[in-house]
Amino acid sequence: SSGITADGTGSIYIVSEIFPILMQAVVSTQSTGGLNTGLALDCGAGIGRITKGLLLNIFDEVELLDTCQKHLDSAAEYLGEALMKRVPARHCCGLQDFHPKSNYYDLIWIQWVIILFIRH
Repeated sequence: SSGITADGTGSIYIVSEIFPILMQAVVSTQSTGGLNTGLALDCGAGIGRITKGLLLNIFDEVELLDTCQKHLDSAAEYLGEALMKRVPARHCCGLQDFHPKSNYYDLIWIQWVIILFIRH
């Protein structure tokens, strides 16, 4: 076991380990015009731990997607008023029911939910 959990502790681990790698990728691809940092989608966003700790440090805006409306509602308190201004939308649905516009998001983050997504 790697010690990574699907709770706040696991999210903090992901942020601390992945943030430097992702930032290096952003910087290197921006120099070649490769990655836009306008809008990301955080799938399985919960209350927005990854949005706050990682994605809003890189992207101008982040939309949240989660199956639990209570979590999405709690994001406003967790993120705070200033950061919520950078969250243009909160989507309450599962990945299988979400149909993003083509070429709309610069990054789609699917950290935990990919293990739950089974194609039928």
